[in-house]
Amino acid sequence: MFFVFWVGNIYLGYLSDGRFIELAEWGNHCRSACCLVWLFIFYSFYGVGGTLPFFWRLYMNYYVLFVKGKEEVRVCEFLNAYCSDWDVSFPLMEKFYRRKGLDEIVRCPLFPCYVFVRTKMDAFEFHRVLFSLRGQFSGLIRELEYENDEIPALLDDEVLFLERILNDDGVMEMSRGVICDGVLTVLSGPLMGLESLVSFVDRHKRLAFVDWIFQGRKVCLKFGLEVMDKF
Repeated sequence: MFFVFWVGNIYLGYLSDGRFIELAEWGNHCRSACCLVWLFIFYSFYGVGGTLPFFWRLYMNYYVLFVKGKEEVRVCEFLNAYCSDWDVSFPLMEKFYRRKGLDEIVRCPLFPCYVFVRTKMDAFEFHRVLFSLRGQFSGLIRELEYENDEIPALLDDEVLFLERILNDDGVMEMSRGVICDGVLTVLSGPLMGLESLVSFVDRHKRLAFVDWIFQGRKVCLKFGLEVMDKF
């Protein structure tokens, strides 16, 4: 890459006699490409705007902790402060809530009593750190594991599904769609493209229920859904 950048500068030097214009343009392209490569490398290793670096996210494990009710915020704050290389959060979902005759969009936990931990630690190291924290904090109850083989970390397809339905702030936004002849078509939001997984739509509560296999168990996931028309 350094060689390409150097050659591009040499070609630019021939502009003094008005020749080699095409070569000079090629040199400009090379310099632009080098800048893009450097930006990619910087983002990959250091991240931008508070986001996790690309390569760090690529090789991270995801763990799920079961915590006491309404303790999600306190657990996340404690673990993020205690473990600098952990990214602890709990996903939120948007839904409609009627208050004093008016509908408003509110946010509530997508998985009540669960927090998600992203870290480069393997299962053994994660368990060791988690065990050392049990006596220091009362909000933790246990770690979720698969029923059959006791694999603690989330599987790749589970991680991809969560990253698909959540935005950069860890929030599952409202979806909007229409129902035509009994068939749901989602026009916007995280539910778009997942219509085949919807088992039931509650138009009154503006919720869609999706069947999902999570940690070896079948769970019913709620999506905020506003059905704008039905015909």
